[in-house]
Parts: sequence; structure tokens; C-alpha cells
Amino acid sequence: RAHACAYAVAQVKHALAELQSRLSVVNWGPESLMTPARSAWVSACTGFGVPSEGMRRWWKQITKAYSETQRHYHTMNHVRQMVDNIMLHSLAASNLNSILMAAFFHDAVYQPSNGPGQNESESKQLWEVFAAEFGISQNAVDTVSKMIERTANHLEGEASGDLALLLDADLAILGSEFVEYVEYSQKVRLEYSHVPLAEYRNGRSQVRSWNPNPSPLFFLAHVSASCPSVAVCPNFLGQFLRSCLDREQLFFSPEYKHLHEASRINMAWELRYLTE
Repeated sequence: RAHACAYAVAQVKHALAELQSRLSVVNWGPESLMTPARSAWVSACTGFGVPSEGMRRWWKQITKAYSETQRHYHTMNHVRQMVDNIMLHSLAASNLNSILMAAFFHDAVYQPSNGPGQNESESKQLWEVFAAEFGISQNAVDTVSKMIERTANHLEGEASGDLALLLDADLAILGSEFVEYVEYSQKVRLEYSHVPLAEYRNGRSQVRSWNPNPSPLFFLAHVSASCPSVAVCPNFLGQFLRSCLDREQLFFSPEYKHLHEASRINMAWELRYLTE
């Protein structure tokens, strides 16, 4: 066992040294140090055979997209948090590069006024433009595209393996510390500032009418990211919530089960806040 551990450590050191050598080739300029998210971008790009120039150019395009003024929660900070969670559980991944690419592109297009699924569809299209430029295999393209599309409806059906790790990383904010969750809910509200406050509150609090025995677990704040005005799309909301109500757990992968109870507490608070 000691030999096996030593061998594993040596392999990790070798991989880190190789990654560092690749990073040194990619001249990112003086704007900032190599962050964990950028390192993950370089690693994923390298895995897909993207050359250094392409890495730099598309990194600028991705970060510019996530810096648009209509964004408050769905920014690069959200992507960084996702990447941190994905890397934390990377040993459970079968294809880490695919999960990372899906994370980087899943909200690359984000307009709160878009209809359900439109942002994810256009984000997927942007990924496919990127993949076509660098000749990424169709199988790999399809894998990432399906992951991105699924982020439009996290709980619609089952998920396992790499897809589960991506979806759970995206929703991990729901099980965060209370102060962080409050900040998250406020930022989502800012993204939907075009929806009048009364309408926003009423529409979201109407969730209770779809379930005679409402549970705060299923008042999923993240649903607002898929629907521009919850008050005017009750069919979508009802569908989404019913899929939630069929689940005993919010998270798919065992690595995130510990966030379940915190998610219940956080969303119960938001439900009370919106209905008071």
C-alpha cells in the first residue's frame, strides 16, 4: 500500500510539472496570475488539443461574456465556484475535461429576458463553434453539449457520473452558508430587476399552490435562472416543481449529499421571505 501511495504521489507530481510547463508556454499577459479556474481552462483545452493561441483568445471571450452588465450571480465567480467544486471531486470524474468545458460554457450566453432553455441552447451553440474551430471529435462535442443542455432543467430525470457532478456543482450554492445563500438570492433578484417586485414575489410564492403538502426543499430559487418571469410561465414552473417533488434528494452524486439539509434550511428561509 505504501508503494502504491508513493507511486500515486509521483504521478501527481509529474502531472503538475507537465501542466506547469504547458502554462509557461501560454503567455496570458500581465493582467493577473494563473488562477485555479484559468489553470483548469488550460488543462481542459490541452486535453482537447486546443493550441495556446486559441486558449488565450477564447479565455478572453469567455471572461468577457461572464462580465456582462446584466449579470450579478451568473458571473465568472459562479464559474470559479463550480470549477473549485468539480476539482474537489475530480477523482470521481470519468472525463474531467468534458465536465470542465461544460462548466465554462454552460452560462456563456445569459440574458434574463430569454425564454426557458434559450440561454442554455445558445451557450451550447457557442461551445460547438469553439469545438468546430479546433476539430474536437463529434463524440466529445455531443457529450459536452448534452451536459450544457441539461443545466436548463437540473432535476428533469436522473443523472449519474460526470453529468451528476456537473449539475451538483452548479446547484451547490443552494447548500452554502446562510450569508452566502442570502447574497446569492439577492443577486438573482437583481438579474430579474425588470420583473416588478410584487410580481416576482407573488409568482415565486405561488409555488405552494402546486403541492397540497409543500416542502421548502422544492422551492428552488435557481428556477428563476430558467424563466424570465415566474408569474407568467406557471406551466413551466409547475413542471419543474413536480420533478422536484418526486425527489427525496436534491443532489445526484454522493459527493454532494451533505448539502441537502442546508439547502432545505436556506430555501425555507427564502420561501418565508417571499411570502411575508
